[in-house]
Amino acid sequence: MGKEQSPINISSLRAIDKVNSLILRYESDSKNVVNNGHTLQLNFDNMSYITFNDTKYNLLQAHFHTPSEHHLDGVIYPLEGHLVHQNENGDLLVIGVFFKKVSKIPSLKVC
Repeated sequence: MGKEQSPINISSLRAIDKVNSLILRYESDSKNVVNNGHTLQLNFDNMSYITFNDTKYNLLQAHFHTPSEHHLDGVIYPLEGHLVHQNENGDLLVIGVFFKKVSKIPSLKVC
């Protein structure tokens, strides 16, 4: 198996904090939603983007894995989302978000 293949176990002790160089500019609407036979995928136009280390990356799509594709400190989460971005040179930047199941969200009111 290669060194950059999935799944990977992310160690929070070895993570590098680069959040201060990440600027998010997301619009609320997706262009379309498709079931590509592998996952549910939301496609976006070039309205949403992030800036990382002074480089702009447009949000191309978001998709989900259940259970999580990667592990965080050995923990497998019930859901992982990937926000896939691309800069003008074609380089990709992917933000992964782990989701965990909770019984209640205290500040959420159902109407």
